Amino acid sequence: MAVDVVVRRTDIFLLNWFVALRSMIWWGVLAALTIWACLDLIATASPNNLLQYLIIFSIVPTTIGAMYLIGCALIFGLVALASSEKSGLGRHTFQIERDIFRATNELGENAIKWKGVDRVRKTKNYIYVRLNYYMYFLLPRRCFEHQNEFDNFYLLLMERTNEHQSERKTDLD
Repeated sequence: MAVDVVVRRTDIFLLNWFVALRSMIWWGVLAALTIWACLDLIATASPNNLLQYLIIFSIVPTTIGAMYLIGCALIFGLVALASSEKSGLGRHTFQIERDIFRATNELGENAIKWKGVDRVRKTKNYIYVRLNYYMYFLLPRRCFEHQNEFDNFYLLLMERTNEHQSERKTDLD
């Protein structure tokens, strides 16, 4: 089964947002820990806790802010990078074969064994094929003529990745 896809800048932006949202969970955990530490410090305040005050009210928020700015820079930087000719924009063909997932564009061809596909996710408008934490293939819904084609492509991807999941875990052990 094969599908022709045209990837646009907005797709790249949304992909980066999809990845960044998962990172925001960690930012939320860090913020919650900071608030907890602040409340604990206020409850046990004394002049001897000056170093703790400095750490909580200067270093921790600065670190959280820096992480946020780096995340924003990555999102917008990758969108800017996507405007170059050697980017993920343009026409792609994705093909599901028995032993491999094949991705082809004007720059070349990737043949990925199924045990190399880490995860497959589907949203209302996209199928995300994750190879690792920072490398995804993106299949927009608009490239399928009907919703059932979109759903069937996703189900076939899931079937192939699940068949080879035991191989993936064995290789990592």
